[in-house]
Amino acid sequence: MSFALPSQPLQAALEQFMTATGQSGLYDSAITRGLVSVEVSGPMTPQAALRQMLSASGLALRYAADNNTFTLMRATSKPEEATVHSSDAPDASDALGTPESREAYYGLVQAGVRKAFCTDSLTAPGNYRVALSLWIDASGAVRQVHLLDGSGSAERDARMASLLRGMSLPALAPQLQVRQPLTLLVMPRAGDCIG
Repeated sequence: MSFALPSQPLQAALEQFMTATGQSGLYDSAITRGLVSVEVSGPMTPQAALRQMLSASGLALRYAADNNTFTLMRATSKPEEATVHSSDAPDASDALGTPESREAYYGLVQAGVRKAFCTDSLTAPGNYRVALSLWIDASGAVRQVHLLDGSGSAERDARMASLLRGMSLPALAPQLQVRQPLTLLVMPRAGDCIG
């Protein structure tokens, strides 16, 4: 694949990258504020292009097994910056705040959103793109949904928000230290509801 992405605000670069490649990303939108991407030009794999784009950002990139879904986080996170954690959990081990554990949690969020959207033919992924932010409380329930970029259908947007609001995530979620909101981009990709 050939890329021609100029140096620009990182959020804009990520959106252009995801649109061009069909890849999906999950990350806290606050971590891209004030960051600028590195120019990406020429033929390379999408993974190499994204790594180059992020090379000066100080962000850690992790790809899921499918190599089409990625998560971004600060390369070094401080637990005191977290906005969601379990006050009921007995001394949570350091492993709960690691990038790997947050990556696994982000994967669970992605799977939960996909499953919720796949329950309804109007919201099933395949022919629209939407960007949204989620706020998840300490019990793992989605408390707030904000559409950053609608799908092009007010009815679909309202149904998506309704499906997600109150959705419960696995019990492990409250024990993680996760900054809010989580930003999720759903790309137009057929076959996401198969299997």
